[in-house]
Amino acid sequence: MISRRVYRQDYHFFDETCPDLERIISAVMEQQPDKDEIYRKPSELLEVARRVRAHPLKIAEIEPDQPKHKRAERAALGKCCEIHKGRTFTVKIGDQDVKVNFDAMGQGKTRSYRFTRRTE
Repeated sequence: MISRRVYRQDYHFFDETCPDLERIISAVMEQQPDKDEIYRKPSELLEVARRVRAHPLKIAEIEPDQPKHKRAERAALGKCCEIHKGRTFTVKIGDQDVKVNFDAMGQGKTRSYRFTRRTE
């Protein structure tokens, strides 16, 4: 049997607003409110996501014991970050709305994520 896939113009594979990533970005920026540019490693970003309970279906509240579950969590967060890199998010920091550029740099073990506060 031949499968037929339907491609719709208005269909998006990922959530355009990505509220989970916005919570992660907000938490990272609140850790150091005096800095305009912050860098985080993937493992540090995973801990922030765990703390703010972002992506609850993919990231557990406590760190899993089995290596395959740890890899699955890292892969899920990495895919989300890869999809949204280069975007500007408007996040709530304290009482104000701040625009933050999110970008990924490096590959593999040298990968890091950059959060840059935009001033207009």
